[in-house]
Amino acid sequence: MIILQTARLIVRYFTMDDLPGFHRLSSDENVMKFIGPVITLAGCTVILDDIISAYNRNAFSGRFAVTERGTDRYAGNFLLRNAWDGSGTEVGFALFPAAQGKGYATELTKHGCTMAFAQLQATRIFGTVDSRNLASIHVLEKCGFNRGAVYTENGRELVCSELLKK
Repeated sequence: MIILQTARLIVRYFTMDDLPGFHRLSSDENVMKFIGPVITLAGCTVILDDIISAYNRNAFSGRFAVTERGTDRYAGNFLLRNAWDGSGTEVGFALFPAAQGKGYATELTKHGCTMAFAQLQATRIFGTVDSRNLASIHVLEKCGFNRGAVYTENGRELVCSELLKK
């Protein structure tokens, strides 16, 4: 099921057919440098199964596959989910190095926020980024997010930026 489309990208539900690409992304040290430890194939299998199962609970909230329009090449993941504590809607992205630097993260974030405000009735969208990940912080700022709290979690300094509905 397609969640959203941009001029260059399609955001859709994951299927188990995405496991090889999901594993390649999740085991890429350059991608995971600011996200967390690399994940094994067995770990990715469990995670992807959990992601797919969660669609039954909330069809428009979770992690989704990102593919390039026209080629259907798997470019990465997009996160759009309601926070467990009700504090807002979280947005995030992870892209293969070959898909970085093309404006994809900005495109995903802008379209995802528009959808969250319109369809999910979000009033606050936030993104949490490792403070060393200047490119992702810049993406959020380009999309209108205000840099907020800085805190430490599991030994990493994180920046939480937010975008409020106008």
